Amino acid sequence: MHRRLSRFGRGRGVAGPGLLLGALSRREQSVPLTITRAQRDAIYEIVIPQLTAIGDVWLCVKRREFAEAKKMGREFAEELRLLEDLGWSETIDRDAVTLTRGVRNLVWRAQRWADAG
Repeated sequence: MHRRLSRFGRGRGVAGPGLLLGALSRREQSVPLTITRAQRDAIYEIVIPQLTAIGDVWLCVKRREFAEAKKMGREFAEELRLLEDLGWSETIDRDAVTLTRGVRNLVWRAQRWADAG
């Protein structure tokens, strides 16, 4: 496991706050995560309604609000990538699903959903 060094501890082997507080290393953040069908269904129920606003990207482009369109486009791209892992159908036959984007992406998504809801 890689150790995170604080800016004050560089070269001295002093662990930074991320490691001390149990934060995941960059490698751990990108490791695929396997979730149960119930967890998948719960995430799916959050993702699908988020996609109803995808037309807003075009509206921003039409209004020449390119920075906002770019930001929204990237967020929707992440939602669509997550949906690729979850499966597009409302139900699945598998007992588990692997999220290829890893823990870091899921944590970021959960924070975004919490802020929106």
